[in-house]
Amino acid sequence: MFTCRDAHLAQHAVRLLSSAALDGAITEQQQVTAHKIVATLPDAPAASFRQALERARAGVWPSAAPTLFSWPPTNDPLDGPLEGRTQPEPPVSATRSPKDARLADLPGPVVRVLQLREFHVYDQAKVLAAATASGWEPMPDEELGEDDPDDLVGAIMFAAETTGELPGMDWLTDAQEGRLLLSARADEVADWSTEAIRVNFGTGWRLHQAANPYAAHPHLDAAPPAPEEPQPDFASLFALPAACVCEEEDCQKCGWTLTPRTADLLYSALVELAEAAYDDAAELGDRPVTEDDDSAWGFFSRLPPVTWRQNMQWRRGLARACDDLAGDLQHGRQPQPTCTAEEMVLLTSDR
Repeated sequence: MFTCRDAHLAQHAVRLLSSAALDGAITEQQQVTAHKIVATLPDAPAASFRQALERARAGVWPSAAPTLFSWPPTNDPLDGPLEGRTQPEPPVSATRSPKDARLADLPGPVVRVLQLREFHVYDQAKVLAAATASGWEPMPDEELGEDDPDDLVGAIMFAAETTGELPGMDWLTDAQEGRLLLSARADEVADWSTEAIRVNFGTGWRLHQAANPYAAHPHLDAAPPAPEEPQPDFASLFALPAACVCEEEDCQKCGWTLTPRTADLLYSALVELAEAAYDDAAELGDRPVTEDDDSAWGFFSRLPPVTWRQNMQWRRGLARACDDLAGDLQHGRQPQPTCTAEEMVLLTSDR
């Protein structure tokens, strides 16, 4: 079974092989990554990867083995007249997922994935030359602006979609956010969306390591705190129904209802969990949670141990689930879990 971890490992392997083939060498950091890949793979794939990496760095590849089979000459029926030939059916994608369909028209679930990538270009001329050699063509001069006359942005976008890296650039950031689109939540596919599509990738995790410039100088006036967002009016969002004394078993008025106080408490818990999850995910990275952490991580150490070895992307997805559930309450909707992540978040918020 192919997992997200396997895909992540394959991406790193492809980047290393591409860099070795283009530069003829790899950096010390890339060597560390290569050792980690080899240690993770089984013996046979690890040996193949080591051999491919050495050949890529040396620029020497074995000649193709002679073929042991040749196709016999045949008469292609497509070379004959069109009479009696059945017309080809339209592509499956044209009937399965038409491009002009709205979310409600699609029979299956729709998942939106947004990706954030950042690249540092330390040798612009080298990047542009390598992109051109790989098949990239810059935009026409009349379409380029003064701030980017060589279409460097286009070259980097080409690299992000193909090789992943080019000589003269380093990969700084690679993050993803995904969510399940639901018609009940007023979601819509991008082509029909009336609202701008935004995603919160959280704040930079390195900010937590930076020293507070005011810590050593308490006499200095600190910057004014950012204004807090107003708390939702849960009294009106979850107004209590009129009292009923019918005592009938099927009476909806007598049944359980989400009170304003419960909504307020649950909303506050979800907001705090989201902040803790984003902070912990940024600081933990892909490192596993261990028993020695002694509940040092305010969110992930409270989850079942089977989740402790998940990567940062999975942890950020759980933080996003907290945000989505809090958003339901903020808009007057009872938080109904739509996935396993949201079910786990609700269980955690009750503890």
